[in-house]
This record gives sequence, structure tokens and C-alpha cells, in this order.
Amino acid sequence: MYKIGLYEREITPLFGNSLSGYFNLRLVDGVKEKTYAKAIVVDDGKNQIAMLAIDACGIDDTWCDEIYKKVSKYIDIKRENLLIS
Repeated sequence: MYKIGLYEREITPLFGNSLSGYFNLRLVDGVKEKTYAKAIVVDDGKNQIAMLAIDACGIDDTWCDEIYKKVSKYIDIKRENLLIS
């Protein structure tokens, strides 16, 4: 039997934070669309896999390692079973 968990959290940046993806400094001065982090975890009783989709630019290996550390506090998952996009 499979167990499946879903999670969604709003991660819209606060006013005044800088925005990624621009050649010049650009600060958040309004919100057109909210941004989210969404996850699914599937457990078959032996292994767990998780997929995390983040509405953000520039997620590097350091961020992924930090995310894995936080996730692994809550579920017993192997690093290679966590996909972050």
C-alpha cells in the first residue's frame, strides 16, 4: 500500500526584498501573483521519494543541501530520493 502526502506553502517575498533574474537591483514593490513551494511524498513502506517544486530562480546546490537537511528531520528519506526543481 502506498502512502502519499501533499504540501503547499506560500513563499511570496516581502516588500523590499530583492528579485532574482534582473541585471540591476530590483526590489519587490507589489505582488501580481503569489509564489509557492509545493511538495509530494510517496512512501511504499520501504522507501520514500519526494518532489519539491519551488517558484524561485537560482536554487543552487547549497540551497538544495539545506532543504534536504530540513526535510530529513521530518521524514526518513535518502538524499537521492529528493527531487527539487
